[in-house]
Amino acid sequence: MLSCCFGISIKLLNGQHFKVIQPQPLIPKFAPEALIYMIDHVCIEVSSKERCREVFEEVLGLKLAYSFKIDKEFMERMFEIHGSCEAVVYQAGDSKIEVFIRPEMEKAGRKTSHLCLLLPDRERVLKAAEEKGLVVLHHPRDGRPLCYIRDHDENLYEIKGLD
Repeated sequence: MLSCCFGISIKLLNGQHFKVIQPQPLIPKFAPEALIYMIDHVCIEVSSKERCREVFEEVLGLKLAYSFKIDKEFMERMFEIHGSCEAVVYQAGDSKIEVFIRPEMEKAGRKTSHLCLLLPDRERVLKAAEEKGLVVLHHPRDGRPLCYIRDHDENLYEIKGLD
């Protein structure tokens, strides 16, 4: 949850003013015409866990939120990469940095890097992407569908709904 501070100015009987700062939840403003609610996460690749820890923990001071294994079928279908992969996730405020650990990444032509967008109307965006001739990928994982759009320049966007 995002937070913001609101101040209340109080005038004392002796004429002095002071301000009381009180944290309040900040609800992100959503412009319906933009179609994007917020960036949920970015995903990058690193060649080793050691390099990952060095940058995200030792340099940036982030703590590991969780890790998971990405199976071979998912990697092949979504990223056209053969083999499974380990992923670690770091929390940065309300956003996440997802890191795929891929020792072979320097030799690979295809990358897993992508931008994940949180949308109020996922189906509308997926339909618009198909109409523009973009590649729309669907893959079930953990009982829910994952959707990606690959643009004409091979950039990859994970499309998440608010639901």
